[in-house]
Amino acid sequence: TDYVFDGERGGYAEEDVPNPRGAYARTKRCGEEAALLLAPDCAVARVAVDAAIAIVKELNYFGVLAVEMFVSEGEVIFNEFAPRPHNSAHLTIECADFSQFDLHIAAITHQKKIEPQMLKSGVMFNILGQHVAEVFSKHAAQPDEHAYIHWYGKKENRFNRKMGHVTIAEEDKNKLNELVLRWRMSK
Repeated sequence: TDYVFDGERGGYAEEDVPNPRGAYARTKRCGEEAALLLAPDCAVARVAVDAAIAIVKELNYFGVLAVEMFVSEGEVIFNEFAPRPHNSAHLTIECADFSQFDLHIAAITHQKKIEPQMLKSGVMFNILGQHVAEVFSKHAAQPDEHAYIHWYGKKENRFNRKMGHVTIAEEDKNKLNELVLRWRMSK
């Protein structure tokens, strides 16, 4: 796909080297790399991209759209269809010249297509209810200019409830990987 490969040919094989060309393609590849860093036994399932593209074409959709899927027992399972800015791309707020919010407004108001540019590499972590104290502790112990904490203003903190997110933004990939390991949330 043109998301993690360069789009020059089709029929990519597992051993092909990713070469993302677009801004969001690079964020997806960065996310894959972070997932593999944090969970070396995990698998990256790119077949989900084909399904998301098919949905967009069938609906003749324009604007920001997130199609969230998971892999369970070797099967790709649909989880969420979000025709709006979605937390999976919130890192664009700090890492791109145009955020997904900017792009969505441009698309739905029929403005000229914008080709965003990534200014930094980034990885985003959800802050779940059980992580709130850990995030406060990490930030208080070592404030970090590369970590951007966003709270969603929810009044009640519950286990597994998304309370916010942390975006790690860094130009240097090695430093980004160090920061990803530092900010990794406990289970």
